[in-house]
Amino acid sequence: MINIKGIIAFSVIPIVLCSCANFQKMDTTLNMMKGKDKSIPFKILGYPDGSYKVDQDNVYLWTRSDDGVLALPAAYTSTAMESGRLVTTTSYNTAYVSTSYSCRIKIITDAEGIVKEYHYDGNESGCYPYIRKLWVAKKKGLLN
Repeated sequence: MINIKGIIAFSVIPIVLCSCANFQKMDTTLNMMKGKDKSIPFKILGYPDGSYKVDQDNVYLWTRSDDGVLALPAAYTSTAMESGRLVTTTSYNTAYVSTSYSCRIKIITDAEGIVKEYHYDGNESGCYPYIRKLWVAKKKGLLN
């Protein structure tokens, strides 16, 4: 019998626990941009993928998305009667699970280009490149 759910849950738990810390880093660093000129996020994240205007505010968007396949270890257990005894054997293989990586960051500035607020959504795999850039910028003092 294949126990894929248990393997996936076991494999995903560390990622989920790690995600909270990484998204906290993202939240901290994006919050540090409030009150700064839009050139700061442009310098750190690169030019946005798009922008639009709402009243006097400008909304800048950074997005990434991709689909992929995760290779996860899978255990197969079988039980049989052999010479009147119950024998259990376990073999190991690889299970392939489809996954999506996505991230969207919105940075809103006022008419003068000063960062007012931000929003983001996605998953850690999609957001990690942005999180890494933001955290490196913080460590270099670019957000002070």
